[in-house]
Amino acid sequence: KFELSSVPAGIPTWFIARSHRFTTHTHWRLGALFADSEEEQHLGLIEAYPHEKIVRLTVRGPAPHNFFTLLRDGLELTLARFPGLKV
Repeated sequence: KFELSSVPAGIPTWFIARSHRFTTHTHWRLGALFADSEEEQHLGLIEAYPHEKIVRLTVRGPAPHNFFTLLRDGLELTLARFPGLKV
């Protein structure tokens, strides 16, 4: 869970674009579902809650650590695109 000073509108969109190689083609205005392979052994969920100033990243699967780290790194790069945003 990332607690932010605010949740700029572009965060979910930029993250979805950055992580397109993991897409399951299931996304909405404030979130998306990702998978690490066609077998979908690991699923990742990104959700933005602008009113609570939170972005939540969740990964499920038999050994989710590596996929979580990969998605978290992408999210951190996305957050870095917004100067002045406090995490």
